[in-house]
Amino acid sequence: MDEVVAAKMLPPDKRPRKQPRKPVRGVPKISKELEYVLIACLVSSVALHSVSTHQEMRFLLPVFVCLIILGCQELLGPGPNQKWYQISWIIHCILLGIIFGLAHQGGMVPAMASLQSRATTAPGTTHIIFFHTYMPPKHLLAIENTSGPKGIQVYDMMGPDTSTLTDVRTKALRIAELPNFNKEHDEIYLVAPGTIDVLHSTDGLPGWSLQSKHWLHFSGEDAPDWSPFELKKLSLNVYHKAK
Repeated sequence: MDEVVAAKMLPPDKRPRKQPRKPVRGVPKISKELEYVLIACLVSSVALHSVSTHQEMRFLLPVFVCLIILGCQELLGPGPNQKWYQISWIIHCILLGIIFGLAHQGGMVPAMASLQSRATTAPGTTHIIFFHTYMPPKHLLAIENTSGPKGIQVYDMMGPDTSTLTDVRTKALRIAELPNFNKEHDEIYLVAPGTIDVLHSTDGLPGWSLQSKHWLHFSGEDAPDWSPFELKKLSLNVYHKAK
């Protein structure tokens, strides 16, 4: 501390010059031109994603490449803020690991396992409508023969840009009108995020009942309001249509 005070009391031309930070061994030095390009890529990517009508969290994953290159010197190199950069980076990785590794579309696998067990014990064909979810991985249903009397038929209604609950109601009616539909033995199920009020909304589905809830499931297209009550809806629900 005394040396710092003594240095400040010297004339400006005799003060010791601050040594430039040495580049980290093994980490390439980033030129100013490359830094500007990376910042432009980062800002433009986030801006274009923000104005797009179809938004998904996975579309932002390439942005992290720019962040890693921009922050590698601060993360690995010596500096006064290195500790805080590393702590923030660890917290950031933990949060994204929870979001993308557990929560984001996390109810799909347990929901399909539940439906597969129901289909194997059903006397007829099981018809499953997926609403506002990712494209269902059909191999998890262990479908052997979809044309047999105990087959499984999958209908992907996709996201909010292409379908509504009214479309689901119409789809269920068309399934029930198929020539090979057995009204006594065939079953119709609906898989939808818990944030969608399937049973009680104005365009809801009368005659359907909730069969199971699979938590934790987060969908960016149908995100909750982040209130304690809404957080309970972070599940993927399975509904059954009454005969």
